Amino acid sequence: MAIKKTSKKKVSKKKSARKVVMSIEKVIDIVSSQSSISPACKEAVVNFNAAMRSLTAVNKKVIAFTGRFEKSLANVDNAKTPKQKELAKRRLKDSKEARNAVVADAKAKTKAVNDAEKVLRGLATLYTSSMARFQKEFARNAAAKAKALKPKTTRRRVARKKAVTK
Repeated sequence: MAIKKTSKKKVSKKKSARKVVMSIEKVIDIVSSQSSISPACKEAVVNFNAAMRSLTAVNKKVIAFTGRFEKSLANVDNAKTPKQKELAKRRLKDSKEARNAVVADAKAKTKAVNDAEKVLRGLATLYTSSMARFQKEFARNAAAKAKALKPKTTRRRVARKKAVTK
């Protein structure tokens, strides 16, 4: 039996393509343009906008409560009498609890915004892929329809000369 000659195939490294991330404004435009035909799109845009408004409000609260906490922290250092120190420590404890509650609320609101954004991006991706499929199918069907509706040309047969029999 003959031995087959084999050569090793060189495998090039697979290049990873960078995924282009659409801006959230573009995603909102795509999804909101379809809100007339899909209630889910309209609801997703409304939920995202509401989540963004609540996140903005809670971020303002975080800034305010952090300022109060820092001020009460400074008051503990500045207190001179034991009664003032006791009062300052109590206020510090209260402001720290309030700040922690607001920060926890901000984390929850951030998660809600991220979830709403995921829904929006999913809908936008679904729309673009569906639209691409529709366009391919439409182009294929349009070509077939145009071919079917194209007027058929009739071929004329060239008459053979009949052999003259005498």
